[in-house]
Amino acid sequence: MIPRYPARETGKTRAALRFVALFPARRPCQGRGAARDGKETAVPSLPSDRPEAPSRGDALPGPLLCQPAGPFFTLAALFAAAAPWPWLLHWPDAALLHLRLGIFGMGGAAAAGYLMTAQRAWTGRALPLPALWLAALWTGGRVVSLVWPGQPWLAAVSALVTGAALLWPILAARTARGLPAVLFVVAMGPAEAALVAGILPPDRLATLLAILLALVGGKAVPAFLLAEAQRRGWPAGPQAPGAGLGAAALVLAQLPGVRTGMLLLAALWCLSRLRRRSVGRLMRHAPLSAAAMLVWSWGLCAAGLVAAGIGIGPPAAATHLLTLGAAGGMIFAISARAAMRRCPHRGLVASRWQKCGFALLLAATALRLAAGAGLPLALAGSGLCWSAAWLCHLAAHGAALMRPCPWPVLSAPGQPRQTQHHAALRNPG
Repeated sequence: MIPRYPARETGKTRAALRFVALFPARRPCQGRGAARDGKETAVPSLPSDRPEAPSRGDALPGPLLCQPAGPFFTLAALFAAAAPWPWLLHWPDAALLHLRLGIFGMGGAAAAGYLMTAQRAWTGRALPLPALWLAALWTGGRVVSLVWPGQPWLAAVSALVTGAALLWPILAARTARGLPAVLFVVAMGPAEAALVAGILPPDRLATLLAILLALVGGKAVPAFLLAEAQRRGWPAGPQAPGAGLGAAALVLAQLPGVRTGMLLLAALWCLSRLRRRSVGRLMRHAPLSAAAMLVWSWGLCAAGLVAAGIGIGPPAAATHLLTLGAAGGMIFAISARAAMRRCPHRGLVASRWQKCGFALLLAATALRLAAGAGLPLALAGSGLCWSAAWLCHLAAHGAALMRPCPWPVLSAPGQPRQTQHHAALRNPG
């Protein structure tokens, strides 16, 4: 046997090691090593100075409650369930309280929870503060604004702090991905203060909400539908226009003389996001699945824009199509994905509570439109269906708060290659 001696470290060796150290590895090497004494040893790698998002299928540290999707989506459901009761109980300043609970309470919490969850995939960086701390701060701002309704700047401060926590990872990563939506969330605090002060008209809130839907849902809906089509082995279809087109059309719709044309352009843009044969198959085979909920919501958004542009029905009809149907349905559909069961061959599986809740939400939208047409008791029925829908959402979401949180939080797990191959054989072209 030839004896082995350790290699002598020469000047050339030290120079080579210093040269290699200039190029740090992006992630640790796994599964590679040199056989020594019959054992496989991993090759050590240099630490990376660039953070990355977790790998698909990994579990994030802590339960869902410790991730942004846990507390913020819970808060969104709580504010949504409470939003119709000022109207139903005829409280003083019911209209203003209804708007603040629905638009800024439900919408603000849902947008913050979604963007905090998505930015980790965009930047690979964690939030500067724990999600529970940010949720507690945001809740404190909402409670203070309701106790002292004449001091809306108190709620604006908590909204600005939450927005700063959202901006920090994006600026640190030097990326512009998601920046318009984040800036829009930051602006919700001053917008609420302007609403209470009488500077911002209430009828402008539906437009602002539609712009937020275009910025967030315009990217999320096609991405989720494309992933569902790929999982089922269906053709992906043509690529939809960019999300900025719809937001730009909604902004230009505020100019006099071009409102109708811009709203119809935004409606066509919404429909273009659903221009896939797989969407029709999905609605036939699974009309209340995780992906189908997004289709319902996005279709109601297009219908609301058409109604607002052409003037079909009373003005409140278009507003409630955009708020109850489109915004409420989109928030329900996206936030429910965090608590859905994950199956390797079926993707995200909605629970009975979630399916029942989404059906009640669609019923609430239909009853609200009927109330605008003069149907008696339709307004009360719409409010009760809306609250019941979000209580169903809370029942499913609350049961998942203490479960491990998988990554990605809002998407289905990866499908095995064999399953994808068989799906392609079953659905050629």
